[in-house]
Amino acid sequence: MRGFLVVIFFAIQLLGMHSSFGQGVNMGGPAQKSELFTKLELAREYYANEEYEKALKYLDELPDQLRWLGEVYQLKLDCYLELLEYGEAERLVKSYAKKSQGNAANYQADLLMIYLKQEKQSKADNLVEEILQEVEERPSMAYGYANAFQKKGYPRIALAIYEAGERQMPNANFDYQKALLYGELGDIKKMYSMWKW
Repeated sequence: MRGFLVVIFFAIQLLGMHSSFGQGVNMGGPAQKSELFTKLELAREYYANEEYEKALKYLDELPDQLRWLGEVYQLKLDCYLELLEYGEAERLVKSYAKKSQGNAANYQADLLMIYLKQEKQSKADNLVEEILQEVEERPSMAYGYANAFQKKGYPRIALAIYEAGERQMPNANFDYQKALLYGELGDIKKMYSMWKW
């Protein structure tokens, strides 16, 4: 029994030494991770304080694996928009759209917003036409696109997308979503007409 206690004592001592052995040395573990997230926190703080250039500086210092986080994308986009750097914002959206095609609808909605802020109506109209064409070809995309545009504050475009999807998929039923959009647009009569009792 005494030998067992001695082994336990040494094991505890070794564990204690191991936990304190690398303190203060960045070995690529938690200290490095906290440094990276500290940069993200600093970027958030600078953004909140309307210091957009400084926020962008810290966001650009993040490694690639963190740069593709949705939060980083949104912070960078918002910084560019606040700084009225629409060209940079457009490049950002297009680069993310290439790398993450699963979120194409959200990126297209952001791109439309950028075009409209620049008063590039023809580019905005062309983009909407491209999206409607894509929904005509792939009606299963209707919900994703319409939802993205509704979230960005474009209910008329969302409504057109749902209607394009319904034309191609007659069995699709977007009545609930369309009712919400009509309500958002203030067309109460059409909103109630969507409810099938």
